[in-house]
Amino acid sequence: MKRLCKSFPCLLIAFALLSLALSACTPFTKGRSETEQNVTYYVSDLGMRAYARDFFWNGDTEHTDIIIPDKLENGADVEGLGGYFGTGVPDPFCVTVPKEIIPLRDPSEDEEIIKVTFNVTVGKNVKRAMFSWGDKYLLLGSGDDTEWYEPVFVFTCDSENPYLKSVDGKLYEKETGELVECPFYPAENEDGDVTFS
Repeated sequence: MKRLCKSFPCLLIAFALLSLALSACTPFTKGRSETEQNVTYYVSDLGMRAYARDFFWNGDTEHTDIIIPDKLENGADVEGLGGYFGTGVPDPFCVTVPKEIIPLRDPSEDEEIIKVTFNVTVGKNVKRAMFSWGDKYLLLGSGDDTEWYEPVFVFTCDSENPYLKSVDGKLYEKETGELVECPFYPAENEDGDVTFS
């Protein structure tokens, strides 16, 4: 009996730590990937919630519209451009290209960089957005037949979205008015006017 009394506090502490660890898990601890209109979504198994992970682009400059709907075909609300899964691992939104070539460098000064504008339509259920800061340039092709692209995101946000709004192609938090960080916004000229490619 004495031994049980001594081990009880240890068991209580272990239970408390396990409870704390499990409470730190996101709603996306378990889920699956689904693709609609070239956008891959991570869908939670713990409810009908999803976030957009990436847009697959094959290099066709005529097909650069990224549409993030209110809901997926399976009924899941799309709550984010990027998100967190498991115990809070960041999964930022990005544009992906065919994996024949994975750029391990930025383009050199003598290589041409083609700006390509992606028109991103954000649905009314999207609460947050986070973007990959790793790949500023996209490389398509193979061998000597390669081209560098610099993505530019121009956002249009659903006016019924209570969390985000778009102004001059950029995303802002509605409540605070703060600009959402994104490395792919359109450039501004010397007068402060936004320039689109």
